[in-house]
Parts: sequence; C-alpha cells; structure tokens
Amino acid sequence: MALTGLLFANTQLRLSEPVDIWVTAETASSTSSTPVELALKWSSPSAVVAPVWDGIVQNVYVTPGGEISSGQKIVRINGVDRIAFAGKAPFWRPIGSGMAGDDVEDLNRLLATLGFRHGPAATVTAETMAGIEQLRRYLGATDHGVFRPDWSIHLSNRQLTVEQTEVTVASPAPAAGAKLFTAAARLTEARLVVKGTLPLQNRQPKEQPDKASPTEVSNTGGRAYSVPVQGRVLSAGTPLPVDASRQRIGAEGLPALQAQLESGASSASAFVETPVPAGSIVLPAAAVRSGISGNHCVIRALDDGTAKVRVDVIGEALGRVIVAGEILPGQPVLASSGKAGPCE
Repeated sequence: MALTGLLFANTQLRLSEPVDIWVTAETASSTSSTPVELALKWSSPSAVVAPVWDGIVQNVYVTPGGEISSGQKIVRINGVDRIAFAGKAPFWRPIGSGMAGDDVEDLNRLLATLGFRHGPAATVTAETMAGIEQLRRYLGATDHGVFRPDWSIHLSNRQLTVEQTEVTVASPAPAAGAKLFTAAARLTEARLVVKGTLPLQNRQPKEQPDKASPTEVSNTGGRAYSVPVQGRVLSAGTPLPVDASRQRIGAEGLPALQAQLESGASSASAFVETPVPAGSIVLPAAAVRSGISGNHCVIRALDDGTAKVRVDVIGEALGRVIVAGEILPGQPVLASSGKAGPCE
C-alpha cells in the first residue's frame, strides 16, 4: 500500500504601507448638474359611463389620446349631440321653469361654461330658460322649454385624456351605466428626492381596475431634495418649474413631464442645474473630508508639509465634488491616504 503525503507550505501575506494619492485641483464649469429622482403620484379617474339613452350612435367626437373638457361634445345619438360636464353629480331629472336645487346650480354653470345665458344660482330664472333654449339649438334637440338629463355625460374631472373608447358609430346607443371610454391616468405629483434613496418598486401597470371613485398610484419614501433658489430642474432637457416648497414639480409643469413618461411609472430621473460661483474647484469626492459638525475640508500640499483647508461643498455628481475655499487651480490635494483624519 502506497502512502501519499501532503505538504503544506506556510506563507505570510504582507500588506504594503498606505500610499498617499494626490490630485490636482481643477476649475469647475459655470454650472453644476446634480442627478435626482422624481417620486411620482398618479390618479386614475373613474370610467365615464352612459346615462339613459335610446337610439343609434351617429358620430363619436373623441379618439384615444384626445382631451375631453367640461362642455365638449362627445357623441351624437339620434340627431342630438351629447356633451360632457363635470358637475357635482350626474343630471337625473328634466329641468324646467320654476325649479330649484343643486342640479339647477350645475345647469347654470354648464350654460355659463358654454357662454350661454344663465341664472346666478340654484334657481331656474328667465335667463336660465333662455340659456336652455340656446343649448337645445346647439345640440340639435327638439325638446322645447326643458333641459333633458340625457343631453349630458357626467365627468369625474374637469379635464380627462381618453385612453380607450368603447362606443362606435352605427351601433345601438350604449345602455345606462355602460362604459363610454376609459380615462388615462393623470400625473398629479412629482416629488424631488435624493438619487438612490427611493425604495425599489415595480412599475405600475398602465390600466387600473375600475372603481366607483378615482384610484391613486404613488411612490412613497425617499429623502427629500430641495432645489437651490437659483437652481432649475431639467428632465430630458426640458426645464420644469418647482412649487413654493422647492421640493416638488409645480402643477403647471406636470403635463410636460407626463408627456415624457410611461403611464403609471413610479419614478423618473432628472437633473438639478445650479450656477457655480466664480473660482470654484472640482475634486474627486474622496478628496473632500467631513467633520463631526458637518464642516468640510481638504488637505492641501505645502512646501514644508500639508494643511487642512476649510471648503464649502456646492454640488456633487458622478463621484466629483464642487467646492469653494482657499484652493486654487493646479494645487495638489490629497485624495487618498491611510493617515489623514477627518476635519475637526
């Protein structure tokens, strides 16, 4: 029987002493660009449904991707155009002379939206009756002296974007409660957060389940980012305004942002561009040290050694930091060392 011997060689791993790495301070460009993320919130309005109708669909005035606003013609049935209106509730009864109620107040608002004569409040006046006659002629209806609830289609929002239509020309009028079209989700909020602090979330589906009231989809969490007073937010090269808190995109900028996104996306990327003071320096992030009090410093080379120099951090992106302080372009700055301590 042969015996096999195993021989182990003892080895010793020796680590070399830390080596100082120096970099040269460079002049910063006129602006700094900081990547951020936008945490998004969407609202999906409830589906738009038909009132009590009878007849044949002769024309459909809306198409997918189109906008619908209060007072707009939607569909023509049996020679009468039907219009959208975002009232407090759907119209439910014929309205004529001497009547009063919340639905009369909504009717006066509808007439005002169309530029027709109308009363001042929740009572049918002579002006309201004159407006009803104008509306009748505008729609092509034959009913005189009364507003019919089937002339109107109730909207849950004053303005909607059509995602999909469910009614077609030459088909029977949809039954009461049948879906006319699906409204696309609308971007309602875009919060600015520090890049990398949002929790991981799956992208929301484009279509949300139908509910009796609008549904909301939002991305929560993340560390808030405040845009500097002179800074501006850019998404795909498009400037976006911020609100008074400077931590959200202003309402007037949401449509432009939504046009860049897939419907229901939970987050998006953007940049905050900020003017840089003259004389600012750009350095690798490793060269800037922090103290317990939150101060920042760099270690600058001197003829007879080194010195810690206090600096103010202006911006940071892609591993590089823009600072202002007693540092000049071309001066050596310590980027990495096993001996240098933090700022104090």
